[in-house]
Amino acid sequence: MRQKFETPAPVSLSLLGVPRLTVAAQPVRLAYAKAEALLYYLAVTGQVHSRAALAALLWSQSTEAQARNSLRNAIYTIRRGLKPLDPLIIERDTIGLDSAVVQIDLPHFRTAIEQPTQPNDTLVAALALWRGLFLDGLQLPNTPDFDEWVADQRRQLEALYRQGLFTLARHYIAGHHLTEARQTLEKLLSFDPLHEAGHQQMMRLYVQTGHRAAALRQYEILRTRLVEELGVDPDPATQTLHLEILQAGDAPPAAMPVVEPSPPQGLYPFVGREPEMAALAQLHQALLPNGPARLVMIEGEPGIGKTRLVKEWLVTLSQTTVLTTRCFEADQTIPFQPWIDLIRLTLKQLPPAQLNLPDVWLTELAHLAPEIRLRRPDLELAPTADPELARGRIVQAIYHWLEALCRHQPVCLFIDDWQWLDQASLTVLRYILQPQQSRQLPLLMVGTQLVTHSLPGWLPFKTLLEREHILHHITLDRLPSAAVVALAQSITLSRSMPLEAFVKRLLTETEGNPLFITEFLQMLGRHLPTDDDWPVPQTVQMVIQNRLGQLSQPTTQVLAAAAVIGRVFTDGLLRQISDLPPEAILQVLDEALAANLIAEHEQTYDFTHDKIRTVLLDSLTRSRRRHLHLQIAAALEATLSNDFGLLCHHFEMGGDYPRARNYGLRAARQAVELYADEDALRWYDRVESLPGTADSELSPEAIPKVTPFQQVHVSPALPLDVPGLIDRQRGLIRQRIGQYREAEQTFRAALARAESRRRLDEQAAIHNLLSFLAYLRSDYDGVGAHAQKALDLATEAGEAALRAPGLRHLGIAVYRTADYDHARALYDEALLAYHQAGDRLGVAGVYNNIGFVLRTQAYYQEAIEAFQAALTIYEALGQVEGIALIYSNIGRTYAFSGDLAQAQTFLERGLTLSTNSHTDWITVKIHRTMGNVLAQSRQWSPALTHARQAHKLATALGSDEDLGATLRLLAEIAAACPQLHLNDPAAYYQQSIDLLQQVGAQDELERTEESLATYLQQ
Repeated sequence: MRQKFETPAPVSLSLLGVPRLTVAAQPVRLAYAKAEALLYYLAVTGQVHSRAALAALLWSQSTEAQARNSLRNAIYTIRRGLKPLDPLIIERDTIGLDSAVVQIDLPHFRTAIEQPTQPNDTLVAALALWRGLFLDGLQLPNTPDFDEWVADQRRQLEALYRQGLFTLARHYIAGHHLTEARQTLEKLLSFDPLHEAGHQQMMRLYVQTGHRAAALRQYEILRTRLVEELGVDPDPATQTLHLEILQAGDAPPAAMPVVEPSPPQGLYPFVGREPEMAALAQLHQALLPNGPARLVMIEGEPGIGKTRLVKEWLVTLSQTTVLTTRCFEADQTIPFQPWIDLIRLTLKQLPPAQLNLPDVWLTELAHLAPEIRLRRPDLELAPTADPELARGRIVQAIYHWLEALCRHQPVCLFIDDWQWLDQASLTVLRYILQPQQSRQLPLLMVGTQLVTHSLPGWLPFKTLLEREHILHHITLDRLPSAAVVALAQSITLSRSMPLEAFVKRLLTETEGNPLFITEFLQMLGRHLPTDDDWPVPQTVQMVIQNRLGQLSQPTTQVLAAAAVIGRVFTDGLLRQISDLPPEAILQVLDEALAANLIAEHEQTYDFTHDKIRTVLLDSLTRSRRRHLHLQIAAALEATLSNDFGLLCHHFEMGGDYPRARNYGLRAARQAVELYADEDALRWYDRVESLPGTADSELSPEAIPKVTPFQQVHVSPALPLDVPGLIDRQRGLIRQRIGQYREAEQTFRAALARAESRRRLDEQAAIHNLLSFLAYLRSDYDGVGAHAQKALDLATEAGEAALRAPGLRHLGIAVYRTADYDHARALYDEALLAYHQAGDRLGVAGVYNNIGFVLRTQAYYQEAIEAFQAALTIYEALGQVEGIALIYSNIGRTYAFSGDLAQAQTFLERGLTLSTNSHTDWITVKIHRTMGNVLAQSRQWSPALTHARQAHKLATALGSDEDLGATLRLLAEIAAACPQLHLNDPAAYYQQSIDLLQQVGAQDELERTEESLATYLQQ
């Protein structure tokens, strides 16, 4: 029978924060931690529990007999510690607590907050009970069910605390106690920096008190925190409020001192980086108000605090547009990925109309962010074009987008994990940071990069930026001991170890690495074990393993599967590859979120640190990892995902190489069609390295899926040779970027393979490619030889579509021999073949060739009509490279006819298109023609400028015909204008004749000889 007391002193439990137990107003500490936990559980639940349930709750790892014995010991410890009181109600099979004897803080806390009509004093008193997290610092070994109960209680009570603060602030505002309202909201936002309703209330409060700038600043603090931590934008209601404040004027101020909100803080104090913060501030100040743009690279080892430094500095900025993104290793093959993220982030904050960006650039940006068309369905479809042209336009569009942002206010871009930047994005940076482009941009770009990783192509660009004083470096070292002391002081030392000894131990184990330190403190929480039972990690991997070890087995298993998925994952994909029911998946994610191992975004989840994912991957066997990769790939395939690179990765890692090969080729096609040539070459290299690629084929049905721009190079009815496709595409990419020698080597390797396979269609296709390459190199013997071979092979193979380019290229070769009638007959035959094959681009190309013949024969009007026929087709197909070429040819025709004004008009149009698209083989011809037109107008200086540009490009391309024609132009300028101090005109003429004779460019050679004769007569 339970002992009674006539004047019992109550037992008091304060559980919000580090638990406090008092008896008769005196603090009491029980000797057995699980006895304390048992007391807390009985008090909070307020129910009677069976002995079996309590034993399972706290001693689940023990046998039934051991657990019951431990429960008896815990009961004994409680009774002895609470003497002379005995609040326990014990029956044969149940245990409870006498609520008349035990007072607990939670009921008053809950009741006061859950009833919103309570007076302010009651709410204030209830909120004052909050000293910290529920049962803060209590840690028990091997008690997963108890830990889950504690975590659930914490979530409920934290939500109540937030609700109470928000309700109290609203009461204060309603009663016009504005200073108290502001202080309460500051406390709320300090506790939960992502409490959006609290930020809204604070914005309204600032406006009400006449501090419009502070209200706008409050929005920026919220937006920055949401973007950085969750990857989302503020709620539409918050954005609407922000817009209303922007459009409204300042309200008359009320009697309340304005206090700028404190920047959001991390889990632990930000210490030891004062010099670096000052350096960033100085660089930012230097570019105000009108530029020039600067790049700051934050470098250091993993976990050194690069990202935290930038985030802490960004929240100090005012009147600056802050945009942030992060690169991932798996995304290096996705062209323009960080720019896509940044553009989408801007679109959510600022409608396209407010950017004042011309439609021509919005159209290009819609390639990267198709949702632009949802807001602007009236935009024309962007033309499909030559890869270099389209890529150049995308780069320019991104630049003009940034320029538009900078017109509003200075911009700060943060690119985290710079070392994983894709090559297409690096090209954008090269363009933006050119001195002539960046001089007037108030733009600061900040990147973080591991010192152990180097971005391909970065080194020469880095050297250039350093020479121009555009790039600045900040290298982070490990934290000094004073900073570690500050971090150590941020936790409550609930044991007897002195701070000095704790810091020494912490420094020994972490060597000052901020990640190691914070991960260690995260594991310890606010409970410091004694020296004997302190689990000391040797590396951050062991720290993470300890954190993972606190999770339930299903959570660990699901997180390991998530780690295999890669960059980000969704609950939907986890459900597809897991045997757990949907509700269990959600519980797993909740547990991982509570453990701060993952972060939740709008529709996805991500690990809070890459090393967590690494540790999880290392925990899996190879066979298990392969199995998961195949499950993930199958799930992605079932959703008709167009992330071909990701599909290739998972099938490859799962050992399904045929499917990996298929999706790798489709990823390469995507890169080519986005004009990201470097990324496409890397994909082809990756596919080639897959086991079995050397002898692999794809079915004819797969040809359109893996061939860029649906080019038809081989028979559409026979299996596709994968190595042959790879070689042809590599050659085309290298040809496009002016690497003619490498292109020829690649084509010849493909030809040798086709010959060994005895595939006539493949041989014909490659001879056609070699023929056009020879044309670009002014090797007209090669043009004719390869064209004839292609024509013969295509005829023998019965492939009409492959005969057409053979006839066309043969016509080019014959044209160069001045046999114009024969050339015209071959062009007419090619025209018929292209029409029969339904190849409109081929038809346009032949009309262009016919225009050449007619122009050479001085039939200028007929030549222009042929060129116009080609132009009509190119414009209908949106083939911008072809449009630039035809503008050039029409301009040259007008120049030959003597209409210099018309010539200059068309040439300037063509030059703009070809320059923007980096199609140098067209640009060189336009420059030399422009030089001729200006020379005929006796404008010698601008003519020389174009001639020099043509000479530079022709030399770089190895185009001897263009070089020979340009040398003739230089000779004419030197003869007409000696004051320009050029070389001897006769020397230029001789060089021109030698080159043109060598390549057999008869028409150009005749022009040089005629010009030389005129010069000698004069």
